[in-house]
Amino acid sequence: MSVIKAQLTHFWRDTSGAITVEWTLLTGGLVAIALAATAVVGSGLDSNTAMLNEEFTREHRFYETRNFGRSPTEVAQALEMEVLSNSRRDRRVARLLDALTENQLRNQHRTWNTRAADASYSNLPLARDQVKLIEVAMDARDVDPHAGVPTPLPTPAT
Repeated sequence: MSVIKAQLTHFWRDTSGAITVEWTLLTGGLVAIALAATAVVGSGLDSNTAMLNEEFTREHRFYETRNFGRSPTEVAQALEMEVLSNSRRDRRVARLLDALTENQLRNQHRTWNTRAADASYSNLPLARDQVKLIEVAMDARDVDPHAGVPTPLPTPAT
């Protein structure tokens, strides 16, 4: 019996494995805290995402109401292009709608309008096409142009 008592006493006093248990409990506690924080932040993100989605949907409906139910891409497809192909036009509209900031869009508008208003510009038809597409994107995104942007030269009658 004394051998068993000695082994049990040695087992209770031995702390060599306690570090592993402590680290396991500490790691489990940190994981629990991280999951709780994710749940709290996630619910706030869900409500913000829902508000943004509602705002974008409202703006999109407003644009379609002004353009007889057509999306910006459909409006651009209805435009008569002088030099841009259909596929190039569609890629350009998608980029104007999704990839540019408002300031980049305004700058593109000013640049292409300046080119389209300059009779010495080497590719006026391209400049006029670009201006048409940029104006569709600006209207869809409700972006106002820079002040003092020149008016493009009219398309010559054929």
